[in-house]
Amino acid sequence: MKEDLLELLVKATSQHAAELPAVLEDLSLSQADKNTQLNTLKMNCFLLVHLVEAFEVETYKAALGNVEPSGKGRKAKSKADGFLWETERENVLQTITHLLQLDIRRLWSMSLIEEEFISMVTGCCYKMMENPSIGALKNKPLWEALSHLLGVAVKRSNDTLSKYRKCDA
Repeated sequence: MKEDLLELLVKATSQHAAELPAVLEDLSLSQADKNTQLNTLKMNCFLLVHLVEAFEVETYKAALGNVEPSGKGRKAKSKADGFLWETERENVLQTITHLLQLDIRRLWSMSLIEEEFISMVTGCCYKMMENPSIGALKNKPLWEALSHLLGVAVKRSNDTLSKYRKCDA
């Protein structure tokens, strides 16, 4: 069920990311429509990040060797069904990175992305980086994808802080 939910959330988030550029360019967008888009964005990311963290807990335990033999059976079944978290993880990271690369700050009041939103995304990345099976030497493409996502999130966060400081001045 978690695998199906992940597939559905990635699809919904990707579709929303594809629709957002047109929404963000619409200068006549009402505040109610902005709020709807913002709530959709936040909810998609919230659910996606928390589901990713649930998968990461499982892989972290497996990497530490704390998984019982039944866990291996479950993993084998997942592979037979065509689901591999290691593959899906990169797809999720690409989806979130694409979303953050959009000019989503326009959805927030005063064009300031909430610190909690950035922290939610970066926290998920840091949790992945803690997983011993992901180390920079073990899985370089994944490590680079995580680093890229963190870089985009930090850039957005710095943009927000810069704008916030200008508003205070």
